[in-house]
Amino acid sequence: MMMHPGKKLLFMGTEYAPFREWAYEESLEWFMLDYEMHAKFQRFTADLNHLYLSSPELWKRDLGWDGCEWIDADNADENIIVFSRTDGKSRLLAVINFSPVYFPEYRIGVPACGEWVEVFSSDKLEYGGGGVTHEGILRSEDEEKNGREESLKIRIAPHGAHIFRLVKEIPHAVPNATCEVANINPKGRNKKQCS
Repeated sequence: MMMHPGKKLLFMGTEYAPFREWAYEESLEWFMLDYEMHAKFQRFTADLNHLYLSSPELWKRDLGWDGCEWIDADNADENIIVFSRTDGKSRLLAVINFSPVYFPEYRIGVPACGEWVEVFSSDKLEYGGGGVTHEGILRSEDEEKNGREESLKIRIAPHGAHIFRLVKEIPHAVPNATCEVANINPKGRNKKQCS
């Protein structure tokens, strides 16, 4: 919900995933941080809060329709949603998997041709995840998906969320533009990557 439009509410103590519900007559159970997974969840929450505060895409256009765009909201079969957030200058892309299934090769439509980097993965080892992350730059490919002309091929962690930032937008139809060709298709056909 941190990526979704609207104001955020984190109730007291939920940043470290306590077992018990908060009780106003008692103090928080800070000893829970002595347990590894609770400490990792606190780190996850802190990093997610930092991402929110440092990303105007998530709060600058919070009250209007122009700050959020659904890319794929209807994938009930795989339980994955994809949407984009923008502040009018920069863009984030959220991919959230509500299923226990790992997707080693998953194509998502992107709202802009260019270079993307992962800025957050809920599956990092330091959060208690399995380590499904994306290193380096991902370049969109000239392959239509979700009604978009460009797409990315990514890995999606089970019950995971992956957040990508557009770091370099490249106009789709640039005169005299060069395209890098990468043989990434298992059937041997080449795909164009915009560059």
